[in-house]
Amino acid sequence: MPVLLLVLLWYEIVETKQINTDEVQLYVVQKYAGQDYKQSPPLPYKIFKSENGWKVLVEPLEINTLTGEITKGTPIHALQYTDQ
Repeated sequence: MPVLLLVLLWYEIVETKQINTDEVQLYVVQKYAGQDYKQSPPLPYKIFKSENGWKVLVEPLEINTLTGEITKGTPIHALQYTDQ
């Protein structure tokens, strides 16, 4: 499987959606400096109010850079590696 080497340049918020007074859904595009892959599809981020202020929930995502399909990913701590 080929690996892309990308340099993240910046984030751009492309959509915001107020869910309720304590929760906002953002869709963010990541812009890259690379030969073939210039930006991600819109990625969902949930912002919510807690007793300590506003927090961003970042969930692991897998992005198919060929199709733009986004699926739930596996957290790094849950990955299992094998020696080959």
